[in-house]
Amino acid sequence: MARIPNRVCLTYDVWTACTSEGYICLTAHFVDENWKLRSIILNFCRMLPPHTGVELSNTILNCLKEWSLQKKVFSLTLDNASSNDNMQDILKRQLCLNEDLLCDGDYFHICCSAHILNLIVQEGLKVASDALHKIRESVKYVKASDGRMQKFDDCVCESGGIETGLGIRLDVTIRLNSTYLMLESALHYQKAFNHLNLIDRNYKYYPSIEEWRRATKMPLDSDFYEDLEVLQYWKDVQKRFSHLSIMTRDVLSIPITTVTSESAFSIGPRVLTKYRSSICPEKMMKTLLRRISQKEN
Repeated sequence: MARIPNRVCLTYDVWTACTSEGYICLTAHFVDENWKLRSIILNFCRMLPPHTGVELSNTILNCLKEWSLQKKVFSLTLDNASSNDNMQDILKRQLCLNEDLLCDGDYFHICCSAHILNLIVQEGLKVASDALHKIRESVKYVKASDGRMQKFDDCVCESGGIETGLGIRLDVTIRLNSTYLMLESALHYQKAFNHLNLIDRNYKYYPSIEEWRRATKMPLDSDFYEDLEVLQYWKDVQKRFSHLSIMTRDVLSIPITTVTSESAFSIGPRVLTKYRSSICPEKMMKTLLRRISQKEN
């Protein structure tokens, strides 16, 4: 890690296990010499309370020193928690003492776009909350039993047939992409829901014409653009722009979300269940890191 020619970008997150013990995961992101974007967990360790900005910044700084990376940091991507604002400010001042950051740390703190996007979309969905609620309840109603699914299939046939293999989908409310997929599928079956409303007196959630119209206006089909392999392009021209390509590695390594660090916790509950709550933090760390390594391989 210390020998890579460019800088690294960081993400981190804190997780509380079922034993109420806190753990911190620090992940480094960088473009290697073969122009492959790499993400490596630098540390998954016990985080003793208090989880203040001072303690968090000291933990991260100590980890960077262990990897000899304190002079190679470019950015730190965080979610919008107030404790993170305080932590990054302290860490930035610590790194700037030895002039370790570029441009005095002006580009050090990156806000997690996934969290920002989620807040924006949640506010936007409030405008069409009635329509969204009725469509979600309609899908729940149909999928509640085999009998209702059969009746709905009959409604599809009575509606003249619907040329789609989508099927109706129920969303997970905290996953915005699944809500889009639910709306997309429900709109294809609008006529079938209309017919179901006429023959099933127990079906109470049929959206009005205006509510269907609002659903039609929500995450619209995007135009298709051919994907550009940005890293491959810079790999091809790195000899022509040797210095610029090194800087490009730094910039293209910046993660726009903290998802990578958060994903390390997704297998945490499977490693430390309530039946294994007596496992010590050191064994917990080693077991989870081994599981993550096996998953990546």
